[in-house]
Amino acid sequence: MMYRNVHVENAHITGLFDWGISLYGDHLYDLGLIEFWAPWYPSIDAPQLRAAACERWSDIPGALDRFDERWQACWLRIGAEHIAWNAYREDWAEAERVAQRMRVIA
Repeated sequence: MMYRNVHVENAHITGLFDWGISLYGDHLYDLGLIEFWAPWYPSIDAPQLRAAACERWSDIPGALDRFDERWQACWLRIGAEHIAWNAYREDWAEAERVAQRMRVIA
């Protein structure tokens, strides 16, 4: 184990995990988190990821119920948390970038 969250065996990464922001709750939060930060990571194809996730979840009863409202709630939490974090760090430029990103759901 290296850095407490990367597992290595014979010079190969065998596992990676990070419990730093782990939550128990709505599975849409993970999708919302990836979609929220997608502009910071241009290699992420958020629409393709959403389509694949929704296709997979479509077979699970209730998994997509009230999707839009739940997704918006996830984004609000993600954005508010990161505005607060950047305010704590006094990184006002990044706080503004996060606020601008939140406006996508307005």
